[in-house]
Amino acid sequence: MKKITVLFVLVMVYSAVFAQTLIMPETSKDDFEKMTFEVEVNKDSYVMSEPIFVRFKFSNKTGLPQTTYSPSFLQESKLKVNFNGRTSVFDHLSSINGPGIRFAGTIPAGGFSTGDEMLSSPLVGTFFPEPGSYKFQFVLHSPGGDKTIESNVLEVTIEKPTGINKEAFDFIKKHQEFFGLSSWTYDGKNSEALLERLVNDYGQSVYGEIAISSLGFLYLAKGEIEKAKVEFDKIKSSENPIIAKEANRSLADITKRKADLQNLEKQKQKPQ
Repeated sequence: MKKITVLFVLVMVYSAVFAQTLIMPETSKDDFEKMTFEVEVNKDSYVMSEPIFVRFKFSNKTGLPQTTYSPSFLQESKLKVNFNGRTSVFDHLSSINGPGIRFAGTIPAGGFSTGDEMLSSPLVGTFFPEPGSYKFQFVLHSPGGDKTIESNVLEVTIEKPTGINKEAFDFIKKHQEFFGLSSWTYDGKNSEALLERLVNDYGQSVYGEIAISSLGFLYLAKGEIEKAKVEFDKIKSSENPIIAKEANRSLADITKRKADLQNLEKQKQKPQ
């Protein structure tokens, strides 16, 4: 009986190991290079340092299901820019770290995922530093970094700012110590005053909506929710989906905060 029991255990162990060898190739499979990577921008002409909004698309056009990982577009891409016959490569497009552990999933034939992202004013100023015609292409790498796929090539024209755009551009360049940062967030110094000036004096420029959004988040971080609401109300109907989405999400958060504060006050006023 003991021999039978031992034999049974050995058979089960062998079966488990054998099954694992069959399963492992499937769980580690990555058809990343069979996927299609496409990019589009919202315009074909921009003013210098004007934010550029990008839509990424990762799709399966093979006609068969493919197993791969959903990408984190900006964090896992680099940018190749060609200007006057010279190509520059930028490896870091975001200050935000990529996502954590992910698991591969099956993307059916015709399936896709999209993502809307923004190249901020400082990044645009770095990638496209002078007026002219630029060709550029994103290169997306797999989570492990061992595989890459290239996007379609895009072309944009960068123009010198004029009118209120030039006034705003000059103001930004004058205060490069703040506006040169990757994001216009509170730095504990004079950032609030600078953003308020940019919004009040140049809110109608191409840099206005980003400044309004940044100022709204600054107020929100400081707990000045009424002032934040005023700013987000200005851009809640923006034609840009990223700006509008963030504004409306923040307005919903403000509404919740105000309701929570009112409930707290009611609780305090109840007789003990």
